[in-house]
Amino acid sequence: MVKDTDLNILVIGGDKKTVALLEALNGLQGVVLSGVCDLRKSSPAMRFAREHSLDTCPELKRCLSEKKIDIVMDAAGSAKYRKVLNGALKGGIKVVSAQAAEILIYLLSRNAAEVERMKSEFLSVTSHELRTPLAAVKESILLLLDEIVGNPTPDQSRILKIARRNVDRLTALIDDLLDLSRIEGGKIRLGVVSCDIKDLLETTLRPFSIVAKESCLEFEQKLDDKLPYVKCDPARIAQVVRYLLDNSVKFTPKGGKITVSCRAAFKKGGAKANRPGRPGTGDGAVEISVKDTGIGIDKKDISRLFTRFGQLDASLTRERGGSGLGLAISRELVEMHGGKISAKSNLGKGSTFSFTLPVL
Repeated sequence: MVKDTDLNILVIGGDKKTVALLEALNGLQGVVLSGVCDLRKSSPAMRFAREHSLDTCPELKRCLSEKKIDIVMDAAGSAKYRKVLNGALKGGIKVVSAQAAEILIYLLSRNAAEVERMKSEFLSVTSHELRTPLAAVKESILLLLDEIVGNPTPDQSRILKIARRNVDRLTALIDDLLDLSRIEGGKIRLGVVSCDIKDLLETTLRPFSIVAKESCLEFEQKLDDKLPYVKCDPARIAQVVRYLLDNSVKFTPKGGKITVSCRAAFKKGGAKANRPGRPGTGDGAVEISVKDTGIGIDKKDISRLFTRFGQLDASLTRERGGSGLGLAISRELVEMHGGKISAKSNLGKGSTFSFTLPVL
């Protein structure tokens, strides 16, 4: 929802520099991008507008008359807009030139890089400092629950169990923050080995059959019998699968279904799936998918899924818990392996998250 205190910016232009500025502006609190005025339907800025559900506003004059615009950023510098923009200036709307926009891009990119570095250092240091007192708190709770320092009453045991669950949640959040800061700082090194992906998935999925049963969910595995070996860090890929499954369990109501599948996805004319233990030819991949019948995601929100703290509905995620970091970390880890991760969803009908890994 647009607030009276928001800064409403209308952008004219369509080159890559404009998109760099749009990306920077799109992440600033209190800034609303009201549209991208550009008649070139295939331009980078127009594609950006569609991906982020912006109003493309092809008619500048109409847009200015119908919308409350504070600033027009003319990154195109086109003569066809000049007369309309002169009228906007007389009406009190600020107009920023293409040259000024380029300077803004440069300054924002430098500042953003420095801010990201400082944030990464802060997350890393803070997360490390939190781990020690948190471990002491958990150990104290366990001592009480194990009746080593006394016999708690039933009510006290119930409260202690709630405290233990929340300590575990906080520990998981700290671990996510540490992972994210290490990834951004380039400090994570993958232990890539030849991996039997089917065996890895079966081991990773085993505990989730119990979790699904406890959550009153149907759980199904569809793993091809003949899957090629892949190049991956097994621990990190298991981590990605757990993140995707946690998400599905969290947002699938009781009685729903979660399906995990894995199939070979070779390029046209490439090698067929190999027998376990036999390397591939490097011309294909495996695709791992987690499909659920949960609440689903609005298509306009899918582009935000893999961003840090990218929770889409504050009240919903507070109710179900979570940091909003799992999908962001998953994207980074999958891309470090040379794969790709994506999401498809229909609101109210469920979601499918898929990622690929290259074969040997």
